[in-house]
Amino acid sequence: MKVSRRVKFLATILVLIAVLCSGCHRDVNQSKLVTDVFTNHGFSFVWETKSDKGQFGADSLKQPHAVNTQSPPIRLEIDHAYLFHPAERRNFEELALQSLPTWIENAGCSVISRPKNTDDFIYPFVGGPLFEIRFQCRYQTYRLKAVIDPYLGATGNRGTTALFLIRDD
Repeated sequence: MKVSRRVKFLATILVLIAVLCSGCHRDVNQSKLVTDVFTNHGFSFVWETKSDKGQFGADSLKQPHAVNTQSPPIRLEIDHAYLFHPAERRNFEELALQSLPTWIENAGCSVISRPKNTDDFIYPFVGGPLFEIRFQCRYQTYRLKAVIDPYLGATGNRGTTALFLIRDD
């Protein structure tokens, strides 16, 4: 069977388009995301929880949870929250305004919303600042929330602020 020039030309164009588009979106492995954003920058995974409708906050932290480092999750489940403690006291203002967005983008994700300046923070009486960063990796959306963790405050001089990573969809 003889293949016409037009068919060969179209096939070549389709292959070229497929190759070019394969680089449009970097595939983000979820365990790589956790490593690139958290564990490579002094945060350790300590706990995972599930909640109705993906709502997490201070009430979620009232139940006892691990404070010792655990193996980071390989797969991030929808409507689960993953708690990360800093290894040492951190400047969360600088993390929210500069470092975390950069680390998220370096992991191949797009930041949807983040604090633009200190006016976007909530400053509780103890700990903080509190903030939320929303980002997307391919077709999955995540929230990164700074939360006050009473169990962290009891573990030494690391402050009381921790990070919840929540997969929304």
